[in-house]
Formats: sequence, structure tokens, C-alpha cells
Amino acid sequence: MIRYPAICLLQGQDYLFVFPSEITHVLAEDGKVTIFIKDKDSVQVSKSMKEIESLLPVEIFLRVHHSAIINLMYVDKYHPGENNTIELIGGNLVPLSRRRKSDFLDRFTKF
Repeated sequence: MIRYPAICLLQGQDYLFVFPSEITHVLAEDGKVTIFIKDKDSVQVSKSMKEIESLLPVEIFLRVHHSAIINLMYVDKYHPGENNTIELIGGNLVPLSRRRKSDFLDRFTKF
């Protein structure tokens, strides 16, 4: 597996260094962006989704919704239909927009 350099996140007054391969997904809700890290607590950051997306390697991350970025290494299931969600290892459900569905299916089947 490729080891990508750690990214630096400001958490309160502390700096947190996280390897991208440890990030399972990123969600935006109510103006706050939360980064979910494998086997650790999630981290709220004061960056936009666009800023976070630019820090993550495109080889393993995909924006699947205006409020969600996923790490393709953690995808467990895809639930098509009315809900149109992606289930990650560990059971977290992430929305998949209709507009980004074909990108997801294309990338996931090649991953």
C-alpha cells in the first residue's frame, strides 16, 4: 500500500497529524466539517470541504455528495434505490448524490 504523507489538521489550539489512509470519511453538516479517523475519535475542523478535498489523495478519496468525501478503501456496500447510500466498514452510512453516482461506480469497480 502506498503511504501518503500525513496531513496537518488544526484541532482547537493543537495540531493533529493524520495519514490519509487512516481517514475513513469526511462529512459536512450545519456548517461544520468532521473528519472520521479509523480507531480514533472524529475531529471537527475549521476548513471547508473543498479545502479538505484538496489535501486528500485523489487515488483513494472521492467526493460522493456535496456533504461527503469517502476513502474508497473503507467501502463495504452500496445501497442503490431510494436511499442511495454507501455503507462503510464499521456501519457508517454516507449519502451518494445522483449526480456523482456514475463517478462512484466507475471508481469503485476499478479500485
